[in-house]
Amino acid sequence: EFFAAKTFFHQYLEEDERGKRRLKAYFRLGLIDQNSKSYSTALRFYKLILESSPDYLLANEIKFNMAVCNFEIGNLEAAEELFESVFFKSVDKKEKWKALYYLSRLDELKLHFDDAIVKLKKIYSQVNDKEISQKAFELIKKMIDVSLNDKTISLLLQKHNKGFPADLLLLKKLSNHRENGEIEEYKSVLEKFLYEFPEHKE
Repeated sequence: EFFAAKTFFHQYLEEDERGKRRLKAYFRLGLIDQNSKSYSTALRFYKLILESSPDYLLANEIKFNMAVCNFEIGNLEAAEELFESVFFKSVDKKEKWKALYYLSRLDELKLHFDDAIVKLKKIYSQVNDKEISQKAFELIKKMIDVSLNDKTISLLLQKHNKGFPADLLLLKKLSNHRENGEIEEYKSVLEKFLYEFPEHKE
């Protein structure tokens, strides 16, 4: 299916290279390559559009797609610059939240966990896109469960000591104290957790 569509758009460009719809053809070819994980090729098509028409109607969507492609192939600085551009310039709220989600992932890769959590809290609390809100929750939970040591968790709790994700941070501290057999520390954290989150279900 991808191959057939790609062939069609290539034939169209050969027959009408300067046609009015060539930018749309480039865009479709970029999407096809991106969806088939040919990220470098997709980037070439997206760049052709922006070089030809910087104010193209789908410019922010193209920049977002370029950012994703760069992220996937490890060009993280280029990805960050593009995601920031989309976040600040796009009028599409869902697109902005997706860009911020990727920026939080870049923070995580740089071990800037507090910056990542600040961004993810914003995404989690917004009401426009439930799907990206759930993804933000899952990323914070994974980060806390897998990437953070006890010292980092304690530092983060000094800043995020109420609401979300203080509950997840405290649960992780409880788990650590339980595994280490630290009974008094466990009791102290449990008391704080039950005080702050009396209706929380672990």
